[in-house]
Amino acid sequence: MCSVFAIFMPLTTVPQISLLYSSQDASGLSLWMWILYLIGCIPFLLFGIIYKHAQLITLNVLWLVVQMIMIVGIVMYK
Repeated sequence: MCSVFAIFMPLTTVPQISLLYSSQDASGLSLWMWILYLIGCIPFLLFGIIYKHAQLITLNVLWLVVQMIMIVGIVMYK
């Protein structure tokens, strides 16, 4: 179950990413919020790496990728 959600949860952001890049409008998005999300993932990723917890590593790596895509889009289209 955890493995499924480790992949599924970050994918829930795909519609937001799609809307951002197709509309090229980031006016309703907060850059600081996405940066804080990114920073918030780092301790959990480190915890997963230290304790070799595959689901935590997968989940947080995927979240970091999603958040970086959002941050880049927001910076490009603000």
